[in-house]
Amino acid sequence: MANAIESKKCHIMNFGIGERRPNFTYKIGDHIIQITKTEKDLGVTIQNNLSPEHHISDIVRKANNKIANIKATFS
Repeated sequence: MANAIESKKCHIMNFGIGERRPNFTYKIGDHIIQITKTEKDLGVTIQNNLSPEHHISDIVRKANNKIANIKATFS
């Protein structure tokens, strides 16, 4: 099937906090979809609390690695 959903690539992310929110089990066929707290989509890391902390720390880490490589090249 050309339009089949790859269930192993699908994840569920619940937003918000609260005891009153029901916990459902989602399935595609016989495969249970995993619940995740962070997910990267189109280069942006999204967390379930909508904090940009993880995304920003990834960007800073990559920039520091590039700076270290440039310094090592010219030292």
